[in-house]
Amino acid sequence: MHFTAKAKETLAYLLTLDMPDTVYVEVGASGHISAQCPTQAAVREFRAMFGGGAMWAKEYQPSSKWWIYDTTLPNGIQVHIYACTEAPPTCKAIIEEIEVEEKVPVQWETKMVKKERVRWECGGGEELQS
Repeated sequence: MHFTAKAKETLAYLLTLDMPDTVYVEVGASGHISAQCPTQAAVREFRAMFGGGAMWAKEYQPSSKWWIYDTTLPNGIQVHIYACTEAPPTCKAIIEEIEVEEKVPVQWETKMVKKERVRWECGGGEELQS
């Protein structure tokens, strides 16, 4: 960690909070907070530290198969939570079988094949696909 003035301010702010033991936290040189939370319980506990004034955006990352959460606190500090592999309680997995056209090796003929797709349906009406 490079101890810039902004990083020192953020670190001093974090030390005033009751940090959950299960969360790994880093402070960047620009003063941004990155937190690795292994479970949704850890995400809830970590988010609760900052009070109710923050609006959190959540997003599913299909490549890493984890959820991320981002916000900017009222004091201007940006917070990024990552590495939570459990689905949030407001989302449910919808596994469906769909037919897609693809080239099949050997003779390279194109035909319809069945594939499995996972969609996440979240409480706010948004839909995420993996």
